[in-house]
Amino acid sequence: MGDVKVLPHPAVEEASTHNAEDTTNNEPPTIPTWRLTLLIISLCIGLFLSLLDTSIVATALYSISIDFNATRSSTWVALSYTLTYLGFAVPFANLSDVIGRKHTWLLAFILFFAFSLACGFAKTLAQLVGFRAVQGVGGSGLYSLTMILLPEIVEERKKKWIGAVAGLVVAVAGVMGPVVGGVVTKYTTWRWVFWINGPIGVIAAILFLLTWPGEDMMKHPPRRSWKRLDFLGSFLLIAASVLVVFAFQQAGLTPNSWTKAIFLAPLLIASRDRSPIFLAGLLFTCSFLSYSDFDQTPCL
Repeated sequence: MGDVKVLPHPAVEEASTHNAEDTTNNEPPTIPTWRLTLLIISLCIGLFLSLLDTSIVATALYSISIDFNATRSSTWVALSYTLTYLGFAVPFANLSDVIGRKHTWLLAFILFFAFSLACGFAKTLAQLVGFRAVQGVGGSGLYSLTMILLPEIVEERKKKWIGAVAGLVVAVAGVMGPVVGGVVTKYTTWRWVFWINGPIGVIAAILFLLTWPGEDMMKHPPRRSWKRLDFLGSFLLIAASVLVVFAFQQAGLTPNSWTKAIFLAPLLIASRDRSPIFLAGLLFTCSFLSYSDFDQTPCL
C-alpha cells in the first residue's frame, strides 16, 4: 500500500495559527540598546538634579541670608523645596496614569527648569521661597516619574541593575549637593546654585525627547480617566506632609522649643503656641489613612 498523507483538520490548523500569533503578541517589545541607554541617562540626570537641589542650598544659605538681610527666615529657602518635593510625589505619579508618562515628565521638567532660573533672578526672599516651592513641585515629578519609568523600560532580568543605578544617583546627589553649593557660592554667586540646572537640564530634555520609545518598542500603560484621579486623597496627603513638617521647622527656629507644646502636642496637650498646626497635620494624616481605606482608587 502507498503512504497515506494525513492532512490536519482546518480547525486545528487555524487554532495553531492563532496560538502562534498570540505568542508573538505576548512577547514584550524591546527598546534598542543605544536608545535605552540614552533614555536612562536622561532620566538619571533629571533625578540627579531634583535630588541635588534638596541639599545644594545648605552651604549657600549664609550668603543668601546676608544678601537679603534675613538670617532667621532664610532656612525657608531650603524647606519650601523639601515640603513640595515631599508632598507632590504621589499626585504626580497618579497624574501620569491620566495624561501619560511622557507628558507628565515634561510637565515636571518645565516646572523645575523654569523656576530654577526664576530662583536665580529673585529680588526678594519671599520671591525666592515661592519660586523654590514651585521648583520643588517639578523636582517631585522628576523623582516619582523616574522611579516609575526605570522599571517599565527595562527587561525583567535587568531590573535589579537599574535599581542599583537609581540608588547610585540618589547617593551621589546627596553627597555632592553641599559640596557643589559651597564651591559655586565661593567662586561665583549663590544665584548660580540655581542657574546651573539650566544647561544640564537642557541636555536631559533633548535626550528624553529624542529617545522616548514608540508603541512598537514599549508597551505603554493604559490611561485612566480624570474621574478616577484621587483629588481628595492627594489633597489630604499634601496637607498632612506640609503641616507636620511646618510645625517641626517652626519649633527648630525657636530656641528650646523641643520641650514645649509645639513639639510635644501629640503626646501631651495643646497650648497657645503653634501646636494647632501640628495637630492639624496629624488630623490630615489620620483623615488620609481613613479615606484611603474606603476609596476604591486611592492615590497610594
